[in-house]
Amino acid sequence: MWTVNTGFIAWIINVSLCVLLFLAFLIIASISYYEYTRSPGRRGSSLFAFYAVPNIIAVLPLVVMITILIIFIIIFGLYSLPLISSFAVITFYILSGVYTMRVRGKCSKEGPAPVGDLDFVVCYEGPVNAWYNYRKNKIYISDKLLGRLNDEELRAIYYHEEGHKKYRHLALLSGSIIGVWLIFFSLAFTVFVVTTFKIVNVTFWDYVLLLVIIVSVAASLSATSIVWNWVSEHELDVYSAGKVGTKPLITAFVKLYVYRWLEKSGISTYNARVSLDLNVEAIVKDPGKTRFSRIFVLLLKRSLHSALGVVRATSIYEVPIPDTHPPLEYRILVLWRSLSTQ
Repeated sequence: MWTVNTGFIAWIINVSLCVLLFLAFLIIASISYYEYTRSPGRRGSSLFAFYAVPNIIAVLPLVVMITILIIFIIIFGLYSLPLISSFAVITFYILSGVYTMRVRGKCSKEGPAPVGDLDFVVCYEGPVNAWYNYRKNKIYISDKLLGRLNDEELRAIYYHEEGHKKYRHLALLSGSIIGVWLIFFSLAFTVFVVTTFKIVNVTFWDYVLLLVIIVSVAASLSATSIVWNWVSEHELDVYSAGKVGTKPLITAFVKLYVYRWLEKSGISTYNARVSLDLNVEAIVKDPGKTRFSRIFVLLLKRSLHSALGVVRATSIYEVPIPDTHPPLEYRILVLWRSLSTQ
């Protein structure tokens, strides 16, 4: 491991290499998502749902994980690697529970809610969301969302969640990437703890280099996670639209995004109701243009936000999770382009 003691130029080379590797990851991720949005379609039955560079993104998490292990072994192999590993394992198990609770939310109670021939399970006082529970093999929806969607919109949401069951390999890969992210955060958080409390002593320049390495790897892994999860969600959107049509799915998404924004803003969704008169036909006929530069900047911002969240976290309960759902405009865009080619 080069340090400032062997030359400032060597230290600069290490930092530059980390940044360049991140940019390489980001460019690959941007190209894949850009090409996907240009010509999407229902390819959920295939192993990889990418149109350009089809297999590279899928193996990136493995490459990142190997890189992480090598980096940490190099940095701390001569210090307290067993201690760090033990702390990281404990942290990971706690994080897994925190992540599961954050995704599914905590329900005060559950109950059946049949909508026609569809069987939902209602989560009372949970987050504004709908999800598929793999362990129980049931589709959940929050009471905050159930009463605000009409029957067609509920069917659209139901079939989207049903897609998670139908295309389990997409969920498996998405879950694996999130799992790798949680492992990485566990390692990074543990390293910050042992260096902050002087359990392991490193020089100032080594610490700065460590921060650069962690941010670069975190941003690379975040970009990979974001693109794969976004494409997986698009695949399930197309599956649902094939069952019920485009309009109810789009109106359901618009309401879902609005109610989530209200909840994040601290506004009670129990006392809010959105009256939506949306000209979906006009929207899907003119969905806008996709530019590579726009996608690149979007992924740059989102990935760095997650990466910096790793550095800023002061407890394991503040674990930043990369985006799992694409922006509304891209969901509409991909739906329009995929269905217009059928």
